[in-house]
Amino acid sequence: MPRALPCWRDYHAENIMLISGRERSYDLGLLDFQDALIGHPAYDLVSLLQDARRDVSPELEAAMIAHYQGAR
Repeated sequence: MPRALPCWRDYHAENIMLISGRERSYDLGLLDFQDALIGHPAYDLVSLLQDARRDVSPELEAAMIAHYQGAR
């Protein structure tokens, strides 16, 4: 069983911001984390890819899932 990690539960495009002047790997900021809890590490990935406010192409979704699986 995967280990439980923090998840935001409100992970979508409106809660992700770019921070200028930082290195690429540190240029994202997250807003609105009051619902954070311990959960499955894939929860936020699915929240982002299945967000009803944004269309994600099937190809991009498959690539992101494959990247996630390769990083585990």
